[in-house]
Amino acid sequence: MKRLFFLFVLLWTGYSCTKTEEVYQEDKTPLNIKIENELTILANNKEIILAATVSYLPEGLEIVEHGFAISKNGQAFDFSLMEKYPIKEAPKPGKIEYKLPDISFAKFNETYSYCYYITTKDKNYATNIKSFQLSKFIVNYKNLQATADEEINLTGDFSQLNNEYGLVDSKERDISFTKKDNYTLTFKMPDYYSHGDNINFYFKNLKDNSEPLHYCTAVEVLGSIFAPANTIYKLSDNLKLQGKNLGRGVRVIVGNREMNYYNELSLHDFIYDQYGDNFSIGYDNGRDRVIFPKKIELQKIPNDAIIFAEQIAHPNSYVKIKPSTVYEYVSYPDCLLGGKRCVVTTTWDAQDNVLIGDIEEDGEYPIILQSPHLKYQSNSRLKVETLKFKEVSASEVYNNEKIMVKANFIPNKEYFALVGDFHADITVTKPGEGYFNNPQISAGTKPLYIGYNLNNFLKQVKIPTGVSIVTKEQQAKIEFNPKRATANDRVKVNITGINSSILFIGSVSVLATLEGNSLYFYIPPSLPKGKYKLSMISSLGYELKLAESDDYIEIY
Repeated sequence: MKRLFFLFVLLWTGYSCTKTEEVYQEDKTPLNIKIENELTILANNKEIILAATVSYLPEGLEIVEHGFAISKNGQAFDFSLMEKYPIKEAPKPGKIEYKLPDISFAKFNETYSYCYYITTKDKNYATNIKSFQLSKFIVNYKNLQATADEEINLTGDFSQLNNEYGLVDSKERDISFTKKDNYTLTFKMPDYYSHGDNINFYFKNLKDNSEPLHYCTAVEVLGSIFAPANTIYKLSDNLKLQGKNLGRGVRVIVGNREMNYYNELSLHDFIYDQYGDNFSIGYDNGRDRVIFPKKIELQKIPNDAIIFAEQIAHPNSYVKIKPSTVYEYVSYPDCLLGGKRCVVTTTWDAQDNVLIGDIEEDGEYPIILQSPHLKYQSNSRLKVETLKFKEVSASEVYNNEKIMVKANFIPNKEYFALVGDFHADITVTKPGEGYFNNPQISAGTKPLYIGYNLNNFLKQVKIPTGVSIVTKEQQAKIEFNPKRATANDRVKVNITGINSSILFIGSVSVLATLEGNSLYFYIPPSLPKGKYKLSMISSLGYELKLAESDDYIEIY
């Protein structure tokens, strides 16, 4: 008599197994026991072995009973209706396996459920209930993982698997397979799943649609990445890697750093702190760690990446450069010019500049960039000169008198003069020459300095010239026209020897406007008729000075 062997294989439906739940009573407090179901270890016509995991048990916990509960009359969702199988040995954290003592209840085409439970003195805990269906085909259980197009080999008893049956996935898409003999079956993993998916495969009766699907196996999908076609990149580039079954669980490897796969990944984020200009690249899908034979390389910075737009500059100033793409190749490098740190910046108007450091020796220097990846030296060189005074056109002057000064001034740069402590802007008229107007200061002798603002504009470079400016005393004088006027008439005023400030007609202050070198004001309508002198109070340096007209203006 021919013997028939039946394998009882668990057919999993999609119940979660990642958290615990209390069965008999509702309790809002956090659970102090962590348990979860696992896939069945073995299920055939001879034995069924169930499994669970105890993740955490508090010390000193008084456990009354633990074990597995199973529904023998089909699928169940109520723990109280399931038959319990207590385990004698006390539970310990880790994996728990239990062989059912009697499997005669298991029938083909029936659905069953089971869970793991723990009963304590105070509470009862159970995992989420899982459901399964029996199959008549014998397939040895494995923890299977596969990438797209990878061949999967199954062993078991396939003697009853004839031409009436095909292989399908959970969406009943046909899967081509090869039955090598009654004990071996192979098929290739399809490429239309995503990394991390757990795909169930079934045997389907192609002639009888009423026959239920028969569970075959489950496979965890693994993504894979192709070696990049392009291996030369700028630091600012994004990696756009391709592959099969890709998902965020696949880890991309560049050098010594890994990141979850995404369709675009910043190369800079991988290697910003790694040394070298070439890096290994690969991926890890949880099973396979693949490093491609060819490394990726960083593009060298072009020799003309930095070109000085100006030929000469002073230490602690800034100089313009032509539009630069240097930061496409390097990130936050150490920048050196003349052996001192410098900074490449871009202003709000998209002008690229180099802020020059405190260079001590005059000379012509390239800019040097150093980073963990690259070292760059520009072909373009900058002449750096400290500010040097030469001469002034006059050393004895009146207030506001123009003074020509010669030094190694650079056109379109800003300079200043200090007469003692008093500031005046220098206007550069041509290379090496400029002028300033003597500030409104009291008569006397004061040292002359020239300088410019530092590149951070918080301090100044100030050098002594060795020259003193003698400010000569000048008689203050106020002249006006006309000498007779009435309300709302316009009066022209010329002043010398005093800085224009508050103008008075008699004791009444008037608002004066400057037009050219003259002041103009209007006779106030409320001013009584009579004769008045014009006067002005102004400051010269730290002193107040009063000037008064010699003539009277008659208001009629």
